[in-house]
Amino acid sequence: AYLSWWAASEANLSELWHAEAEGGLTLWIGMDLVIAITVSWVPLIPDYTRFSRDRRSAWWGAGVGYFVAATWMLVLGVLLVLTRGLSDPAELPAAVVGAGLAAALAVLAVTLDETDEAFANIYSTAVSLQNLVPRAPQRALVALVSVAATIGALAFDLRRYQDFLFLLGAFFVPLLGVLLAHWLLIGARYSRSDVFDAPAVRPALLAAWLIGFAVYQWLHPTGPGWWVDAVESVRPPTGGLDSIGVSIPSFVAAFAVAAAAGGLSRRAGRSRT
Repeated sequence: AYLSWWAASEANLSELWHAEAEGGLTLWIGMDLVIAITVSWVPLIPDYTRFSRDRRSAWWGAGVGYFVAATWMLVLGVLLVLTRGLSDPAELPAAVVGAGLAAALAVLAVTLDETDEAFANIYSTAVSLQNLVPRAPQRALVALVSVAATIGALAFDLRRYQDFLFLLGAFFVPLLGVLLAHWLLIGARYSRSDVFDAPAVRPALLAAWLIGFAVYQWLHPTGPGWWVDAVESVRPPTGGLDSIGVSIPSFVAAFAVAAAAGGLSRRAGRSRT
């Protein structure tokens, strides 16, 4: 709350609202970045809401809580850039601390919050890995993920953080498409039988996710230099499809393939009976 006040205290919000856009990103590419940040947390939601008393409270708690917090943080980031000129994240702590003791305490609170976020990411990854290898001890997986994440963080170039967000989008946007198709059209309700009695691997849904990932990478290749060069060397003109961003085509492709696979599976099941 203090950082929000500090960022907006000297701002002319009306002037900011009507200001001309600057920078090299289009509106849709900016939307892709916001979507990537948002959907990357989808796998974390069931890790925590599985302890909820009922589905309704899980939905409202996770949905409203995440929407309010994420929107607030995004707006705060915009204000810091536009009103304080802090486009470089490395400059933010020093600039805020220079505003006094209250600001320094606010930065400390944000730092502690980021530490908690790292724990959530590690825990979520360990739980996901345990789904693949159920016999593996969760503590060992947590330690393994912690070491791997620390090494990755030390080696990662923060100047390529935007590329990292696009890579997140390539993984998680089609995953959300498969999840929604599985729930809305195929009829999964994720009851105990849906989770524990169903096949451990669903090749058709895995293929749908891979197709969505391929579409995302086809429109906006992201990753090591050799990968980007390889995709761009064989990539034909997209016919303006990338003018609407990359998240929507990737989501639609994964959703459509998953829905079609589910329809064929149900038809085959009825024919056998």
